[in-house]
Amino acid sequence: MASGDFPTAMNRTDATQEPPLRGTIGQRVAGRWVLGSLAGLLLALGIFHMLTPRLPDPGPRLVIAALLGWIGTLGLAPWVDHVRLSVHDHALRRLTRALATGRAAEAQGESVSFDRLIDHATEEADPTVIQLAREITAALHDVHQSRSATRRLERTMHDEIRRETDRATRRLRREATTDPLTGLANRRGMEAAFERLCGGPPLTAMAIDLDGFKPLNDTVGHEAGDACLRAVGDLLRSALRREDFPVRLGGDEFLVLMPGAGRETAQRVGERLRHLLAQVSWPYAPAPRPTLSIGIATPLPGERTDPVDLIRRADEALYTAKRTGRNRVVAA
Repeated sequence: MASGDFPTAMNRTDATQEPPLRGTIGQRVAGRWVLGSLAGLLLALGIFHMLTPRLPDPGPRLVIAALLGWIGTLGLAPWVDHVRLSVHDHALRRLTRALATGRAAEAQGESVSFDRLIDHATEEADPTVIQLAREITAALHDVHQSRSATRRLERTMHDEIRRETDRATRRLRREATTDPLTGLANRRGMEAAFERLCGGPPLTAMAIDLDGFKPLNDTVGHEAGDACLRAVGDLLRSALRREDFPVRLGGDEFLVLMPGAGRETAQRVGERLRHLLAQVSWPYAPAPRPTLSIGIATPLPGERTDPVDLIRRADEALYTAKRTGRNRVVAA
């Protein structure tokens, strides 16, 4: 375990638990030496008494027994401590392996019960080791809770960043393909629509131009011109068929892509647009009300739709409508 994994719990353990634990271990070792000395003295006294029953004075016999008992204690006590420390060491090794196993499982995202691991590792250990293990368990629990909260926060942030990124991507894509004044598609949006629509039903193109738009700007101002363009955009969205795709090419020029519409259907739609624009309220007098000139190009029989040729023929029909009096629909 790295020293920086759980600073709060470990600092608490070092400050409050370590001296009592050391004192407890020292007292137990000293107690074992004293008890071992007494036991060795008694054992040596009994043995010496049996081996030397003819000595008349018990004083020398007692002194010799005490020396032998003390020498025996000096030899046996370290061995006893070694055995007990080996038990401690074995328990600590089992505890270390249990904690390492738990940490590895936790790193793999598995649910780990450190209490159960430590109970199994210290089931035969000294109470001092068990107490130390409990402190380690508390520290690991704090670390586990902190890491779980961090992982939840990371997942939440990742999901929020992904949602914001998706929203920003959609917004940028929409802004890149949309005319900001009218809300219709722009030229880039038209190119994407051609790619989508050319593989379907035959495609008809309707080119639209406002008659008298320049005099409107010169007489009333560009704000009136912008309002007129927005009105045309609203008109196209409301009057066209659901499958039709209106585009603002720039200035006062518009284009409508009409999948599956024949010449007659396109002409009826164009005439309806002309009449609807004439009915829109006009607050910009004395500037003349703009009108619509419309050119329609239908697909040639047996030929694959060519977007460039389709738009070119729609523009030619529009110029014909302009030359022949404006405010009319001409089909190529």
